[in-house]
Amino acid sequence: MPQKKIELYKSELIIVAFACLLSIALLVMSVDVNKAARHELEQLVFKKDAQVNKINNLMATQQMLKDIGSKFEALKSNGFYGSEDRLPWAEALKDSSQRLKLPNLKYSISPQEKVEKLAISFLPSLMLSQSVMNIEADLLHEGDLLSLSEALSTQLGLYRVVGCELEKGDDISVNTIQKNVSLKCSLAWHTLKYDPAQNDAIEEDIDLGIE
Repeated sequence: MPQKKIELYKSELIIVAFACLLSIALLVMSVDVNKAARHELEQLVFKKDAQVNKINNLMATQQMLKDIGSKFEALKSNGFYGSEDRLPWAEALKDSSQRLKLPNLKYSISPQEKVEKLAISFLPSLMLSQSVMNIEADLLHEGDLLSLSEALSTQLGLYRVVGCELEKGDDISVNTIQKNVSLKCSLAWHTLKYDPAQNDAIEEDIDLGIE
């Protein structure tokens, strides 16, 4: 009888030990599975963050290109980028002269020339040019200069004042149309154009070893 109980206990002990070993094996396997799952999850999160960053960068780039496109269209619409159109400038001066009843107004526009010093910061393929407009006029008062400036500012193009002189006359009259102020002004009208030949010239210089 005692021998049978020992055998029974022995069998039960073996079953318990086997169950413990099986539990330990399953626990180890679950830990490994959890590690693999956690690693895979981390990889997925990393890939998701990378995709989100990529999308954000693409959206930022798209917005930047959109902004650049808008600014470029604005440059084209105000006449700074493209071919020079000097006829409206002359028409604006003539119309202003008639409207302001100026006794005398003369102007001249020099041939367009490339501006080297101001164009240093531009890309080689972008050519900055200028045409100098010289204006001489007999004004009724100093306010006529502001009117002329406003008339030119509404035209297509971008100009800067190179120099301007006002000289008052000896006899000033507000009742008759006569010269009260002499005006001499020089304006530089600037335009920007794309010139692919400049890129070709730079490439040739590089090929020839010119620094």
